[in-house]
Amino acid sequence: ESNEYVFLGNYVDKGFNSLETVAPNGPQNSFPLNITLLRGRHEDAALNRLCGLGEECTARLGENIADPASAFNYINNFFDCLPLAAAIEDKFLCVHSGVGGVESLTEIKEVVRPVKVRNSQTVMDLLWSGVKPEKRLNYDAKQCSDE
Repeated sequence: ESNEYVFLGNYVDKGFNSLETVAPNGPQNSFPLNITLLRGRHEDAALNRLCGLGEECTARLGENIADPASAFNYINNFFDCLPLAAAIEDKFLCVHSGVGGVESLTEIKEVVRPVKVRNSQTVMDLLWSGVKPEKRLNYDAKQCSDE
């Protein structure tokens, strides 16, 4: 018998080792049948560009994160494809933050991935509903929240 694990997001921007958490040799690739990665609010290029991953890619990889072929953009393209929710034994719904205005599982299932966070109210609700409104990312402010 093996254990299965669901991780609820925010794999990057929590220190200067974000690249190791999403590296091709990470645990999600060593045990692909046992680990499910859900998308968190930091798995969003608009946020992680400001809050750590962008700076880390520039400093450690010497890359221009505006380059479409950069590791930064490759990683964020992967994040845009991550699932937003997982059901455990048809009893428990796992999401990163909360359900916000989402009223049915159908709304979650209908989100077409890849998806940019700011392009879907359902995605915004699932990733940001547990955060006080004053702490949410203001996409126009160009600054990182402490959440």
